[in-house]
Amino acid sequence: MRRIYSREIDQASLRSNQALVRSVPVHAKQSLKTHLKPLGFRGYQYAELTPNKTRRAQCANWLIYFREELFGVSLEGRSGVTVDNLAMRGGAGYEFGRMDQDLLRGMYGALAPELLILQFGGNVVPNITSADQAERYGSFFGGQIARFKRMIPGVAVIVIGPSDMSVKEGEYFVTRPFLEEVNAAMKRNTLAQGAVFWDMYAAMGGRNSMISWVEADPPLAATDYTHFSPQGARKVGELFWTAFINDLAAYHKQHP
Repeated sequence: MRRIYSREIDQASLRSNQALVRSVPVHAKQSLKTHLKPLGFRGYQYAELTPNKTRRAQCANWLIYFREELFGVSLEGRSGVTVDNLAMRGGAGYEFGRMDQDLLRGMYGALAPELLILQFGGNVVPNITSADQAERYGSFFGGQIARFKRMIPGVAVIVIGPSDMSVKEGEYFVTRPFLEEVNAAMKRNTLAQGAVFWDMYAAMGGRNSMISWVEADPPLAATDYTHFSPQGARKVGELFWTAFINDLAAYHKQHP
């Protein structure tokens, strides 16, 4: 089927494609040819070029360049609240020190966040074998809050501590060893850095509360006694939001 091109249909696509091409520096204009040449590609013949083929090639060239040069795109609107949710599965906060600090500082400078919400602690608990280790982790995490505050002057920080998690001892499930010590150490060091700590462990019900979440109908947590179900995640979100909005209202009441 032969494609029919018209100004009415293709003008918007053309303008968008031209914007992509302009965003690629001169030295990278031929990236597509450079990458495909080892595979035997010698470029399009003039007779076989169509607007669609040209645009596809230009888009591919843009993707090749930005795959190597671009770290992210921020697409905020001009009003309302913008939320960026960055999942760091398996992370315990050690990653921040391993990142390129200049790049991180530049990213935060461009985004200018006013509030950071950090949820950590749960992944480190299974590896903690003493109260001293728990205290050292809390101190370390306080240092990460200080790192963010140096990078983003004036930023508000809320830390969400670990949830209750259970292991089986004999016939019964009980709260993991040293979870309470990790939670307490994180809380002390968070407050010492002038940040806010939301105690998810306490909000769930405290010691051994995970059992009731697993046994709820519908279940609020999985049978690994560690991870929330979708319903449980929603409930935790609602508990956090209620605490957040109530404290915010109380603050504005005291500071009209």
